[in-house]
Amino acid sequence: MGGIPTNGTHSAFLHFNVLEGQWAGTYYTLGTNGGAGINFSTTITGASTVGNTTTFTFEMFANEFVDNSEDPGYAGFPTNGTVQWHLSGSGAYTAPVPIPAAVWLFGSGLLGLLGIARRKKFV
Repeated sequence: MGGIPTNGTHSAFLHFNVLEGQWAGTYYTLGTNGGAGINFSTTITGASTVGNTTTFTFEMFANEFVDNSEDPGYAGFPTNGTVQWHLSGSGAYTAPVPIPAAVWLFGSGLLGLLGIARRKKFV
């Protein structure tokens, strides 16, 4: 998504080509089924901006169908089952504050004055 969080539902909020899951001490590669990866979608609510900071709450979801190629040992996930993720919480996003052009102009002028002062000192 990127940028300032906005209220609403956002699909493909995050995308992982390969994600690793752990079950009973064994790691399994997920998201390789058909090469599509895993798409997380999110719902953002309560977005409120004060100054350059936006606070918000979110719920993030993902589903991944796990077939035999992703769990070849049948040691963890159910055969041809679906793994689901759900994460909720809150966050804050602070937009970057650009440096005004006057600061750059002042800095270049100051460097010019320093150069002139140095030149006069050695002559």
